Amino acid sequence: MATIEPVDIECPGCGGLDYLSFDENYDDEWITLLCECLQCHAKFQINYRAVGIDVIGINREEREFRRNLKNTFLSLLERDRNLRVRYNNLIESACEQSKLNNFVTFLLRNYSGSFVDELFPAGKNKKEYLADVIQALCIAEA
Repeated sequence: MATIEPVDIECPGCGGLDYLSFDENYDDEWITLLCECLQCHAKFQINYRAVGIDVIGINREEREFRRNLKNTFLSLLERDRNLRVRYNNLIESACEQSKLNNFVTFLLRNYSGSFVDELFPAGKNKKEYLADVIQALCIAEA
């Protein structure tokens, strides 16, 4: 089993060890965290090699399903103002669980042609899987 060794990351400005990550980017080779020091408020970047990241995270096939669902949803948001308003309300609720469930039910009922079975991994619950994707987007936009 692979393990991750903890590493103390110091702020380049003051040497503090307390920081918040406010954005992240990743690809098959690198994970980049944009951070802010909680002591001096300096902004800095942490880069991690993503070697073996699939051991602790979702696999490529899973990422592809999530990416396709995300793109399908974002495409719907661009074309449908009413959906965008509903989604903004979900974001404003901090993606509250009951509102998230209602939103996903609404999506699957009213946009079933967009969320075809091929967009979901075999054996996964469609509603739960889509809720995970929407929740991640919602948190990122909050």
